[in-house]
Amino acid sequence: MDADRPVVAERTISWNEGRSGTAGPGATKTAYTWHFVDGRTSESFQEFLLINNPGRNQARVTVEYVLTDGTKVSDPAFLMPAGSRQTVAVHQLHGGQAAISATVRSSQMIVVERSLYRGNPRNADNTGGETVLGIPGETR
Repeated sequence: MDADRPVVAERTISWNEGRSGTAGPGATKTAYTWHFVDGRTSESFQEFLLINNPGRNQARVTVEYVLTDGTKVSDPAFLMPAGSRQTVAVHQLHGGQAAISATVRSSQMIVVERSLYRGNPRNADNTGGETVLGIPGETR
């Protein structure tokens, strides 16, 4: 986003026909690496990593997880076109984790946030959720 004066951006998510929701601050910078320390995919939790490549170049992205038992696993790398957004459904890839952390690395500067829901965010069985930016870091 570009503006000719200071602005405030947030990420707002609602469900249950707008009766419930959460909000988080927008990103103020991009980074090559983003860390998430407190995810969960067990019980009815659904976790999503939301990756945005706002740059003018294609990005090669990898995601590494630390599972509940301390095992490290990596998903296959994927390419993101310039100006694109990708959603990773962590609960579909690594379900049943009472605790899961993630590190997202990219060849280009990106922004990554995580949304976590208890229950399906599109159905009335949703009982809560949150969205947070990752902790930015550098790998170079």
